[in-house]
Amino acid sequence: MKKSILMLLLVPMFAIGQTGPNNELTASAKVYSHSKSTSSESSSKVKALLKYTGHYKSELIAGFEIDVFVEGNKLFGIKKGDAERVEISPAGPSKFLVEGTQIQIQFMEENGEVQYMMVAKDEMTWLKKED
Repeated sequence: MKKSILMLLLVPMFAIGQTGPNNELTASAKVYSHSKSTSSESSSKVKALLKYTGHYKSELIAGFEIDVFVEGNKLFGIKKGDAERVEISPAGPSKFLVEGTQIQIQFMEENGEVQYMMVAKDEMTWLKKED
């Protein structure tokens, strides 16, 4: 079984490999609009984002870990050792952009659950979700 992997790259120097033709993330990804929503729409949005939350850890870069969490109705990430979180905005199904950067994130599922986070800027880095 092909192992799907996904990572959040908050620092470009952590890049490891290059994207392949089927795993490329494009800088031209369209960010979904943020419009005012009703309480039930916000609740649905939060439920949809919760599947991405968790602790992600690189198996190749010692100490490179990222916590992904929901606050309000937005997704955020914080890298181990950093003091500030970054907002992660939707850019497509399971694809996100880190606000204020050119960093792209894609979450990948295995057996129906998010298991990996791929982070890409110039190159890709993969993190595995820990239980």
